[in-house]
Amino acid sequence: MQEQINTLKLLYDQLAIHVSETFVDYDITEARSNINSQISLLTLLFQQLIFETDTICDIIMAAEGGIIHSSIISVTELRKQLKDISLNLTREQKLPFDLNIMN
Repeated sequence: MQEQINTLKLLYDQLAIHVSETFVDYDITEARSNINSQISLLTLLFQQLIFETDTICDIIMAAEGGIIHSSIISVTELRKQLKDISLNLTREQKLPFDLNIMN
């Protein structure tokens, strides 16, 4: 009987060690998963930053060429604003171009 108890204790100890190792493996797997999620998020943020930086560079280069970049104001919105302005001008004043010819 004592031998069976000793065998059971030994099996219990081995099982406890195995369970403890399993928890460590699970924790490592969970940590790796969390790290991968954070890296993916950082990658997306860097891609967004690159896109925004490229857009700002495009805006600056367009401005240097005397062009309003479409991300500042769309052509449709610009046309609408110019029409509103032209409606408020007196007969002696007018815009230096025809709004109907604008592309």
